[in-house]
Amino acid sequence: MLAMELLVDVGTNAVYIEPQWPNIHNAIHLVGGEPRPVALAFDGEWRLDLDAVFARCDARTRAIFLSTPSNPLGWTATREELQALLDFSRRTGIWIVSDEVYGRLYFDGEVAPSMLQIAEDDDRVLVVNSFSKAWAMTGWRIGWLSHPTGVADQIAAMTQYANSGTAAFVQAGAEAALRQGEPLVAEIRERARLGLDIAYEALAKLDGIILPSKPKGGMYAFFAFEWQEDSREACARVIEKARVGLSPGYLFGNASRSFLRMCVLRDPDQIRQAAARMVSALS
Repeated sequence: MLAMELLVDVGTNAVYIEPQWPNIHNAIHLVGGEPRPVALAFDGEWRLDLDAVFARCDARTRAIFLSTPSNPLGWTATREELQALLDFSRRTGIWIVSDEVYGRLYFDGEVAPSMLQIAEDDDRVLVVNSFSKAWAMTGWRIGWLSHPTGVADQIAAMTQYANSGTAAFVQAGAEAALRQGEPLVAEIRERARLGLDIAYEALAKLDGIILPSKPKGGMYAFFAFEWQEDSREACARVIEKARVGLSPGYLFGNASRSFLRMCVLRDPDQIRQAAARMVSALS
């Protein structure tokens, strides 16, 4: 929200990549901007069409907003894709806002490719992060925003009026997470990886399932059924027949209206039980 308040005004727009957690669309909308979605292409795997992203930008575009690894997909931008976005920003002056909240829940290393690995201090890049996921501090509502030094005063003023500071015990928890939390991060990452493996092994047994390539990050399985294009109805059927709660894909944009999201960062036995119920009820 702070990133959007800094960059976007009425009469301007921000391009964002979907399927996407709806808060990104709504943050653009709340500050009076025009949200402009660009869908990832799907051919069994979710792929970023950089030309489509760039073509969606115009003279009124203030920012390109993405999350990587993403919610709900676990899609993760490559270093080359991030570099292409940064190069475009340098040519056009359009800001890049990268939500990297799931960056530590990455299965090909300890951290996903990040804008912070390639951006210079004067680049128009904002990186959003949080203690919520990798350190299991979801309810504590604490995170951080990496930004160029040139906007430090503006960010400081906005933060003052947005929250006036974070509670002392929450700050203490965040400090402990940074100093002592790496074993927990590794545990959560492995739990997400295991949950995804369990879900994929079971869901692959279902007839008519559209199961994308296993994501490289995040904590969700995202899939669809050939026999049901309405994700709301599909979710209703799954909860009625299998007693498993899923999120309907239409919440994340038009590109995923037929998909369902399953959270796999749970006790492995719960994932096994949920997947087995779905297979039994829907086969």
